[in-house]
Amino acid sequence: MTRTFTRAQVDATRAYIWSKDWLPYAYGGSGNPGGDCSWFAFAVAAHVQGMQANRRYGSTENCNRPGVLGASATGDAAPLGLVHARNKADVPPNALLKLGFLHGGGGYDSHVAGTFDGLNFESRGMYMGRSGHVVAASARAWNDPLFHDFWYLDATVGAGDPDVFPLPSGWFYGPLDGPEESVSGEAGEPAYQVAGIKHMQAKLAIPQSGKWRDAQSAIAALQRTDPALTPDGTVGPKTWALIMRLGSTPAPNPGGPVALSYEQHAALQWGQPEPVRQISEAGRDFVKVQEAEMWPRAGLADVWNETVWDGYKSHVEGDDRTGSLVFWVLEAHREAFESKALLASLQARFASGDTRQQPTAAQEG
Repeated sequence: MTRTFTRAQVDATRAYIWSKDWLPYAYGGSGNPGGDCSWFAFAVAAHVQGMQANRRYGSTENCNRPGVLGASATGDAAPLGLVHARNKADVPPNALLKLGFLHGGGGYDSHVAGTFDGLNFESRGMYMGRSGHVVAASARAWNDPLFHDFWYLDATVGAGDPDVFPLPSGWFYGPLDGPEESVSGEAGEPAYQVAGIKHMQAKLAIPQSGKWRDAQSAIAALQRTDPALTPDGTVGPKTWALIMRLGSTPAPNPGGPVALSYEQHAALQWGQPEPVRQISEAGRDFVKVQEAEMWPRAGLADVWNETVWDGYKSHVEGDDRTGSLVFWVLEAHREAFESKALLASLQARFASGDTRQQPTAAQEG
């Protein structure tokens, strides 16, 4: 029976595969940290199923059942649940893990490489200028002409929530000539990654070509509405979330309560409107303002009233100024500071022997 794995499980195994890239080939190794071709193939099958990956599950010859359709692996590899196909055509197109084998008697004369969720991986000797663990790049696919025996894991990826960012951590939607982590929809990426581009294009109300470059200008225009984003059209989790909010409408709820408006939500959360003063002498009359709008309007009005003016007159005779209680507290502090500074200045003058009095305005004239 076909099993279904979540996108999160699959992405975790993809990350595991990438963690082995560029490690040296280790014949007979068991994943500490790398190994040989059969170890890598079986480790991927184990990892996605939550089984121990850093151990050996046999060799290439545990999957040597030519001509037997549907047979399972033997020995230590049997618990992995790999299924044998008679030929390439019998491998299900949507199988999560596909493996191609060359049987030459085992050891260095046999080989296996795989494709997991569209990602090729291989541990090998020198080939095309690289040896060791190779991910993507020049890694052979499961159906490379080198192979004549084919196996697969009878499993697929679950649909999941289409609005959840579908790429692994650190990856993004971007140009074809970008780094390995840039998904353009033009480099043979897995179907789910291309589906993500089409989903974005649907949200943006543009043709669903599945190519990032066809959406770049629309994405960049949307990014300009958020100063926290760089308007280059590339899409990581933050831009993805912005796109996913486009065209969002409350889901219908037949027979259930009617969806509340923003104002109704605010009234429930913050209470009914209450009086708030305005920022002007003429606006001292009370007006109705939603308390949910506290900071953008009402709150700032009250802060201004309390710190700048509230109609309290000065206690000093002849001083016609009015202000808030906060204003007068600050004014008293200023006067005290100036008085202290004046006293210090006079003390310094007398200590120096300068006892002259300040001239009057008439004397100065």
